[in-house]
Amino acid sequence: MKRRAILTVLLLVTALALIPSSSAQCPWQRDVTELQSACLCSYSIGRELSVQCDIVQWSKLIFALQKYATDTILDLLYVNNSTIGVLRNSIFSKLKVHSVQLSGCRIRSVANDAFAGQEQYLRNLNLQDNDLTEVPVESLRRLENLQLLDLTHNRIRSIPDNAFSTLTKLTTLKLSDNNVTLYPGALNGLDGSLKNLNLRGTRQRDVPLAIRGLKTLAFLDLSQNSIKELPGVGGIKTFEDLDSLTALNLERNVIQKLEEDSFFRDQEYANVLEFDDEFNPGFPDESDANLKRITSPGYRV
Repeated sequence: MKRRAILTVLLLVTALALIPSSSAQCPWQRDVTELQSACLCSYSIGRELSVQCDIVQWSKLIFALQKYATDTILDLLYVNNSTIGVLRNSIFSKLKVHSVQLSGCRIRSVANDAFAGQEQYLRNLNLQDNDLTEVPVESLRRLENLQLLDLTHNRIRSIPDNAFSTLTKLTTLKLSDNNVTLYPGALNGLDGSLKNLNLRGTRQRDVPLAIRGLKTLAFLDLSQNSIKELPGVGGIKTFEDLDSLTALNLERNVIQKLEEDSFFRDQEYANVLEFDDEFNPGFPDESDANLKRITSPGYRV
């Protein structure tokens, strides 16, 4: 028994010794000492690499990836709380990346060809919590397989017509926490793909005309804005042709009035429509005729 116990312990110690540490799994191993404490790496069952770094030297990270990871699919490249400033042309050209998240990296601008070489690979792009003042329209145009774009909490002031017109596979667009104006044609080209649109805290005074015709849109977040009435200025039918709308969030607005044509009688819209506790203007009979359920913390019909 004692001999067997000793053998078991030896086997366990040997097995633990063979398990690589998080830093040892990175493709640069121990060759780039500056990255050892800043980055964690892991591999999926399919041997796709994930790299997650915090407070890292961007130039050294990119150099290491271009030297050691050109033959590996990067499932995720995540960098947080670092200083990048500018995403330069062809910065990812030698890599194959499915998801890029660069948050809190003080990114001011994105060069037109920053994502050159990623046309086939990049599916998710997250640039939240940066210093962008405009949507990097030109650099995005080539990303034909992009499915998620997150530009939350930047300094973007306006989104021009056709800003995303080539992103025909985009299903999720997050623009929250930008003081942004959407041009009427800002979402052109997304009518057959977009399912989730987040405009929370974007200082909208009316439901933007840009959402009209988004036939696949299921989730729309307009919370924390300054919308006062539906359907809005000039009696425009706010939710026209939103055939797939399932959930609409209007919490923390200043809505005081709902017109009869806020929601069409010949179409079924939101299963869930959220307002604030204190909001209870009384829905016109015509406006709620096709709402299956209207919920808020303190109001239900």
